[in-house]
Amino acid sequence: MASPGPGSETTRDGCSKEDACVGGACGPVQWELQEMQETILELQDEVQQCRAVQLHSDRTIQQLENKVLCLEREKLELEKQLKTFNRKMREAADEWQRFQADLQTAVVVAEGMKAESQQRVVQLGRELEEERTTSQQLQRELDALHSLR
Repeated sequence: MASPGPGSETTRDGCSKEDACVGGACGPVQWELQEMQETILELQDEVQQCRAVQLHSDRTIQQLENKVLCLEREKLELEKQLKTFNRKMREAADEWQRFQADLQTAVVVAEGMKAESQQRVVQLGRELEEERTTSQQLQRELDALHSLR
């Protein structure tokens, strides 16, 4: 079999357009038909590959969409927890400020009571001294009366 000349088209098996038919009944139409059948098979393979890629892509997209939904739910839950945490922190801060204010009030009241107590101790000390002095005076007078008798 002679090799095809320049510009001749060949099939997969190396036959030229003119040699493409079996048993001598050949021609350009038969060769084109065979070439089209090969092209159809190649295209069917490509379609099958594209479908497989599309199926894989669809599955990947579905998985990613599911993951996005899951993450959105988690985000909402975390935002809810954050709001609750912030509210509790504000409440705790407010309670701490109230406690500090109450404590400051208690300190002021206690200091006032301490000052009053100290003044009272001083006053009672003076009264005690006065009473001792009076008692001593009365005791002297009593002793003087007893000695006169």
